[in-house]
Amino acid sequence: MLILVGNHAPAAELAANLINTMPKIEKLLDEVQPPAVVRVYRPTPRELVFEGKPGRVQPKTLGEPERFG
Repeated sequence: MLILVGNHAPAAELAANLINTMPKIEKLLDEVQPPAVVRVYRPTPRELVFEGKPGRVQPKTLGEPERFG
């Protein structure tokens, strides 16, 4: 599953960043155990997205699920 979100970022900017950053995302996904949640950040300044600069990727650590009852 893939979910893209951004603080008031236009869809075109999110899509461009995903395409630019895909090699880094694929490399990280090869290194982590599934399931994985990966945060993808846009480069700074944001205008670099449209110049082809990739963002950075960071895995989110998934803790133990909460047990109820």
